[in-house]
Amino acid sequence: MIALGSSCYFLQILFLYFFLI
Repeated sequence: MIALGSSCYFLQILFLYFFLI
C-alpha cells in the first residue's frame, strides 16, 4: 500500500515537472 502511494506521488511529481518544462 505504501509502495503504491509512493509510486503515485512519484508519477505526480514527474507530471508536474513535465508541465513546468
